[in-house]
Amino acid sequence: MFRRLKESKWNRFIILYLFAIICLISPTLSYAKLTGTTYEIEDELFDNGGGMSTGTAYQLDNSSISQWVQGKFTGGSYDALVGHCYKDVTLPVCSGMSFYLPDPNNILLVRVNWGATDQNNNEFDTGVYGYDVDYRIDGGAWTNLYPTVNNAYGANTSADLVINPTSTYTFRVWALDNVGNVNVLCGMDSVQFGALWFQGVDGYVRAENNLVCDISSFSTDGYVDFDSSGAGGLKGGIPSAGGNIDQGYGDFSSRGNNEGWNVSPNYLIAETNHYNYAWFYSNLNGQEAALVPDGGDGTVNATELINAINSTVTTRIFASDTDAFIWGRRGSSYNSCRNTSGGYNSSSTTSRLGQYDETSGPIATYNCYRSYFEFDTGNIPDDASVLDVKLGLKVATDLSTVDFDVRINKFDWNSPMSAANREANYDAAGTVFDQVWRNTSGISTGVYYSNTTSLDTNWINKTGITSYQLRSSRDVSAIIPTTAEFIDLMTAESTGTTNDPYLDVTYTNTGIYYVDGDLNINGSINALQNKNVIIFVNGDITFSSNPVVHSSSNLSFISNGDVTINNAVTQIDNSLIFTDGNLVTASASTNANQLLVDGSLISKGILNLSRKRDISIQENLSSPTEKVTLNPDAYFTLGLNENLLGIPRVIWEEVTE
Repeated sequence: MFRRLKESKWNRFIILYLFAIICLISPTLSYAKLTGTTYEIEDELFDNGGGMSTGTAYQLDNSSISQWVQGKFTGGSYDALVGHCYKDVTLPVCSGMSFYLPDPNNILLVRVNWGATDQNNNEFDTGVYGYDVDYRIDGGAWTNLYPTVNNAYGANTSADLVINPTSTYTFRVWALDNVGNVNVLCGMDSVQFGALWFQGVDGYVRAENNLVCDISSFSTDGYVDFDSSGAGGLKGGIPSAGGNIDQGYGDFSSRGNNEGWNVSPNYLIAETNHYNYAWFYSNLNGQEAALVPDGGDGTVNATELINAINSTVTTRIFASDTDAFIWGRRGSSYNSCRNTSGGYNSSSTTSRLGQYDETSGPIATYNCYRSYFEFDTGNIPDDASVLDVKLGLKVATDLSTVDFDVRINKFDWNSPMSAANREANYDAAGTVFDQVWRNTSGISTGVYYSNTTSLDTNWINKTGITSYQLRSSRDVSAIIPTTAEFIDLMTAESTGTTNDPYLDVTYTNTGIYYVDGDLNINGSINALQNKNVIIFVNGDITFSSNPVVHSSSNLSFISNGDVTINNAVTQIDNSLIFTDGNLVTASASTNANQLLVDGSLISKGILNLSRKRDISIQENLSSPTEKVTLNPDAYFTLGLNENLLGIPRVIWEEVTE
């Protein structure tokens, strides 16, 4: 198409000079989306000047020119600058699309972001000129959201769009480089914003890819509403993780701008890098976990769990060797005998109880004897419900020619017995009658007897010593003895425990349970009432149906496996769920029910809030797919061990600005 000129050094110089001018002049570019035929001028035409003539205007297509690269032509005695026009065939790029809320108080305003870049890698790449961003609603016509302007890659990388949360949006990004290459390389995915947003009560943040937790990721396909109970109706959210929570763009808002729960960033509710299954289990302060039988199939179900937790334990607690007895001996005055002590013995293997008229003997006195015992009941779990208490005593000697009732009195006497506190213990101010141990009629020596009616269960001190005083009913009634009417009881000073006094205390189980295998909550556990319980599971936990935890109970599930909450589960109350593994809120993510959790969900692995429902953002405000309401009872009133759940690491307060 071009006529080749007669080649000469002068002609070549003119052609090269004209060519340099042509290449250096910026062509007038059309920034329409070019999809038609492009034209190229072969390099050969410039190398030898073939076909180009002076005085002729040549139009070079903008898709053929990259940039002028300056070099040097040397021939004979002539030196001239020469150049080459390289073709730009590299398509422009962007790094991806994302969406977030620029204003947490306006859930219908979405900011569309595209990964703009000034691509210019080499002489074959002219760089990105700009981007066109289009969208369409429910498969309709394309609408331009953002038009290309000069150097748009640096001027703007996002645009705002007011959305309809019930519609489906499709986005595409056209990238245009400086020579007219066009590429549709981002978007083309359908998005329904009604199923995209991560909710934080009054604020929203986009879970762009995941919310980063301690080890793996915190991902959500639906909605999450963090809420917490507070005095005076104030509520706010506490997102927690061992590491960081990556919310993408913007700030997380739990109660808007004015008030909310404030959590120190280094003291989160679940510092999972500090805590794990083994850590919890090794910090029971000597308490033992009761094994939950599995019925032989390797998996504990709801009924078996109820039976184990509602089962009772009877523990025998032997008396301390601080037991003693005190006597009153005041000659012919019986009243003085009852009201004033004369001595004590805390080392004898027997303890005397009753009265004795010895006025006709060589000493000529009345004697009154009262016995004192104490038991270390501090190993009974603090949250255990004591159901029955029996005092067992072995008879060493029976000299009760006149029978009497042995009365058990609740009395915190001063221990150990001494000359300094003997009188106060003998007077027994504040003593309260509990039960009759038994009558001395028909008793035999060398035999244990215990009370038939339970002692006061509330008197048992689950954090220390439980103490009693034993006294003759005739002494209490001030009936003057006329002969020997006393017995001797064995004490803890005897070798071994075969003769020792004891308390048999029956109570509901320890509050700490151990499942050696998997646990399947496949039915209601509402029968567990007034229970504060920790359940260790050496395996996986599956919630197959609503557990229906009673409002008077608080349960903590600690697993070293995975936790799965099936779609059928809609509510879990008063429960803290912690796992070393993964926790997923749906066995299948679609067509899921709403899940309400009153407590906490904590995972060292992936915490996958995976339920999906076809609801709008407006519906999400009142009915989020997954709503976790923090219940502080799981942390503060569990009552087993205040350090077990790391309470000192929790710093939270209601704040206003």
